[in-house]
Amino acid sequence: MSARREKLLAAAHQASVATEVLLRVASEGGEVDEDTLEKLADAAKILIEADVMAEDAAGETGQLHAALSKFLEGWAS
Repeated sequence: MSARREKLLAAAHQASVATEVLLRVASEGGEVDEDTLEKLADAAKILIEADVMAEDAAGETGQLHAALSKFLEGWAS
């Protein structure tokens, strides 16, 4: 499996887990936890790494990637 495909699958997984929580909260009520936000942020970061980073590393996408990386520091540890 290519590295790009692995990253795309990882991004899709993170986004789908977060989507499941969002749909459940929307239908049943409750709160969206910080973990859900972090999963969506991680999905966006991985997507940038998989598809866009090489093309726009110094531009707005690179800035978004840097901001997401900073936001996610310590989350996985």
